[in-house]
Amino acid sequence: TSVTNISIAIHESVDMKQIKQLIFDLEEHNNIILNGNNDNNKINLKSDRAIVSCIGSGMHHRVGIASKIFTCLSQQNVNIEMISQGSSEISISVVMHKNQMDQAIKAIHKDYIIHDNDKDQDMMNLK
Repeated sequence: TSVTNISIAIHESVDMKQIKQLIFDLEEHNNIILNGNNDNNKINLKSDRAIVSCIGSGMHHRVGIASKIFTCLSQQNVNIEMISQGSSEISISVVMHKNQMDQAIKAIHKDYIIHDNDKDQDMMNLK
């Protein structure tokens, strides 16, 4: 068997009535697809989450980038709730509680971003 999960990020400015309608529509669609057998297919809503993304062309085909990011966040006691990497391998995004967002961004910048003033761009430090 296989497991399929779909995660949707909704900006905090979206009205709760619209979110509830979306959940209702997804549950109805799910019920139709599974012919009413949806005991193990629940929709969970989590609020107060933040997405932090590390993006850079230097990440493409580099072994260990995700591990470095996860280790950095773990050392700061940032709890990662979800991980996503695009097929292009130039970005890794993590979801966490919004209270940990600033801490996560500062830690990643401190450990892995080189500010190259001559080229006016930031690059991942790939030591």
